[in-house]
Amino acid sequence: MNLKPKKTGIITELKARYKDRLAQAAEQLANDYVKGHHKGGREKLWVDVELFRLWAYRVRRDWYGFCLGNVPYVWKDLLNDFLLWVESQCPDFEILQVKVKVGGLRFYVETNSKDPAVDKRVRFEIKKLERLLRHENLIC
Repeated sequence: MNLKPKKTGIITELKARYKDRLAQAAEQLANDYVKGHHKGGREKLWVDVELFRLWAYRVRRDWYGFCLGNVPYVWKDLLNDFLLWVESQCPDFEILQVKVKVGGLRFYVETNSKDPAVDKRVRFEIKKLERLLRHENLIC
């Protein structure tokens, strides 16, 4: 994976990379959440476990890490790619919490970057990620 985004930013690239799978997730969310037929698939519950297994060394002590619950599985791959990018920008970053709240993603990290421009760029991309992974934005 190329971790150096073009001028469009990493979220724009990830959105393009996962376009088809995000569209499938939107359809599933429309069926499960909007219509009230929420069916928690076993594979979806493993998203937290898999992300924690991959990123536990980055979770700050006494913080939650991942609490995503029953989200589309594509979120795991997209979040993993995004975290790889964050790590390339901020080698000492720490994950405080990545969770779903009120139907959307909340992403809390400490960049531990001494460069304000890097911190600003990462936080800007986090806001774009949170906007992308909101149920109403996925349901077209």
